[in-house]
Amino acid sequence: MSTEDLEDYESEVELQLYREYKDVCPMFRYWVETERRSYLANEVDVEVHTEAGRTWFEVQLRDAWVLDMFRTNRFLPVTRLLSFKDVVVEELPREDDAERQIRLDGPVELRSEADRPPDVPADVPTELPSDRDAEGDGQP
Repeated sequence: MSTEDLEDYESEVELQLYREYKDVCPMFRYWVETERRSYLANEVDVEVHTEAGRTWFEVQLRDAWVLDMFRTNRFLPVTRLLSFKDVVVEELPREDDAERQIRLDGPVELRSEADRPPDVPADVPTELPSDRDAEGDGQP
């Protein structure tokens, strides 16, 4: 096997991993990154330990997926990580949160303030039909 064949194989495996990551990412709530690997998980518990002047992290993941091209089984029901280096935990935006943000970015049309949906904060600009009529734009 030539060096070029090996590089082609690794590139193909990386591409497959990226495609799998894009497919599974919406199923998870958290991105967890350590010095060695990255994970997606639905439950994360981080405990900080200090012993003899050294600090280390114990991270428990439930319902996880590991971003590792050399593993054949990337789904993990439960896993425990130990690290003396930084551990990054980020909560991923949910698809329904993104849709709600798109809805809240622009004016919300309401017939009256009583029509305001519970998920629309009071400080979100609204356009009431009477407001538009008062501006004289000719719209009903």
